[in-house]
Amino acid sequence: MRCVYSTISGYTLNIDYVAGFFDGEGCARTTRVGYALGRKKLWKPVIEMSNTNKKVIEEIHNFIKMGKVYEYHPKRRGAKTQWRIYIWGLDIIKFCDLIKNKTIVKREILYLVREFAEYVESTKYKHKTWRGKHQGWTEEDIQFTKEKFVVPIRNLIRTSSNKGRRLIVP
Repeated sequence: MRCVYSTISGYTLNIDYVAGFFDGEGCARTTRVGYALGRKKLWKPVIEMSNTNKKVIEEIHNFIKMGKVYEYHPKRRGAKTQWRIYIWGLDIIKFCDLIKNKTIVKREILYLVREFAEYVESTKYKHKTWRGKHQGWTEEDIQFTKEKFVVPIRNLIRTSSNKGRRLIVP
């Protein structure tokens, strides 16, 4: 990917900057899909980067050309409006391949989220919805994704934010 010269502040935007920005302001996680209306509780991977400076988020979005930018209003009194880039689907695999060797703090989470995104894409017809119902899903599939991907990703998020204790595997 090429370097882009920013006209806003005169810096060069490159992959190293995006990886550092993701390490500091990004989040790779899982989110629930189809939880309402009594449907089966499915999971999907999501990558998110946020900042209160709209220009920075727009430049990163224009540079990586993945995901979508959303405006978020925190419910806390006096909190600033945030701008967020959400990346999902095949773009997660591309984004992870782009920055996985340049991240430091969130490298393990990126690998797990990428693996989960590959699994979802390889079984996407199983995950297809039609009129609010998921076709092809069984309770075993849901349990498999939860045990293999969702729980380990959540554990890594907790340990990287010092909310849990990382298990040292020999």
